[in-house]
Amino acid sequence: MPLQVRWLPYLLFSKTLHSVLLGLLAYYASAVAIAFGLAFCSYRLYEKHFLKLKKYFPEKTAAAA
Repeated sequence: MPLQVRWLPYLLFSKTLHSVLLGLLAYYASAVAIAFGLAFCSYRLYEKHFLKLKKYFPEKTAAAA
């Protein structure tokens, strides 16, 4: 079972908005927002530091034919 379903059930959105369709739309919008937020944090806190190390490794070029 996905974490978002356990932590934030889609039925909660439907009950709050009094509409199944609006509830599902809000649920999927929140899932996309959470995914982008996690990706942003992953880039800023983890990947960015490894990209700084690229200057220490020479770029391999293709051999001239």
